Amino acid sequence: MQSERQERILEILEERKFVTAQRLSEELFVSLPTVRRDLSELARQGLIVRNRGGARRLTDGHEHIPFAFRVGFKTQEKKQLSQAAAALVRDGDTIFLDESTTFFPIVDFLCEYKQITVVTNSIPLSVLLKKAQIRAYCLGGDLEAEDNAFYGSYTQLMAEYFNFDLMLFSSTGVNAAGEIVDHSLDATMLRRVIMRRSKRCVFVCDGEKFFEESRFSCAPITEMDAVITNREPPTAWNLSPEKLIQVR
Repeated sequence: MQSERQERILEILEERKFVTAQRLSEELFVSLPTVRRDLSELARQGLIVRNRGGARRLTDGHEHIPFAFRVGFKTQEKKQLSQAAAALVRDGDTIFLDESTTFFPIVDFLCEYKQITVVTNSIPLSVLLKKAQIRAYCLGGDLEAEDNAFYGSYTQLMAEYFNFDLMLFSSTGVNAAGEIVDHSLDATMLRRVIMRRSKRCVFVCDGEKFFEESRFSCAPITEMDAVITNREPPTAWNLSPEKLIQVR
């Protein structure tokens, strides 16, 4: 049972998909601690998902979650997944990292490798790599402001110039049939180009993204050379144990 204020919060999230705690405090004329308590209660009921700055309503996988929300969401899980992904890198590799915020923590783990090159379509990740003095290329193209990343035909064309030793990518999730899915056609097409040009393709996925449905299919999860996750995949996906890297 929600209070009138909590019902209003749900209405706001229905309209805007994502909202900060500060904005809710101002609109509802209540203190930040009160808003945070309401958000915690709504999250406990499974009605919303929280991060440190605000909240979003649960979606059916068809809607895009704003970059600002994803950056501060599940940071510890992303660090664990990134560390496991970095362990697959070898000295001298040319690596592709997609625009997923899952890979922001990986930069710290890549510093130990020699003569690696990282290619990405993410502007923020490119900046982090540059600051870490890791050789990096950012694929240009059409800028998607919500992702701070480039997509489109020019991005795909630039990707064709590289031969990748390792592709690390995430997505909206994996559907019930065991297909890697995404909300974006452009992101899906870019991933398919890079899969074709990569010796090893590794899918990195938080277990909460299992059984997500979305518009576009990238590839069956069984076609990956490895899958890194923090949850046991369902047996129906027929993912061989040799391909599974499960972090705890």
